Amino acid sequence: MLTVKKYDNRCDNWSIGVLAYEMVIGRTPFFVKKSKKYDDLDARAAKKKLNAAIFEKVKAFTSVEDSDIENFLSNQTSAFRHFIRSVLKAQPTNRLSINSILELQWLNVCWNNSSETSNIK
Repeated sequence: MLTVKKYDNRCDNWSIGVLAYEMVIGRTPFFVKKSKKYDDLDARAAKKKLNAAIFEKVKAFTSVEDSDIENFLSNQTSAFRHFIRSVLKAQPTNRLSINSILELQWLNVCWNNSSETSNIK
């Protein structure tokens, strides 16, 4: 959705991966550290520069394995790593379908665990 292209539901699959990554890792997969060069800018200009840097990082993204995202996955379960690698694909046609995502081990473990604890009052 960053460029003028047609999109389908595989864009949502990417978003699911980004959100899951943020919830588990605690930061965006396309984190850009605020640099001191923004200190002299007003808040609006600094945010605009930071957003532009994030946009460039997303546009340059090719795969999890070729990014610093991989470093943050090293302490995670193999099921979670597989999930993220399967949905954070630059080419939408290479991403898992929603039906395939729903069958992944990591998501099923999370779903089953949340079902067990949802009865706690």
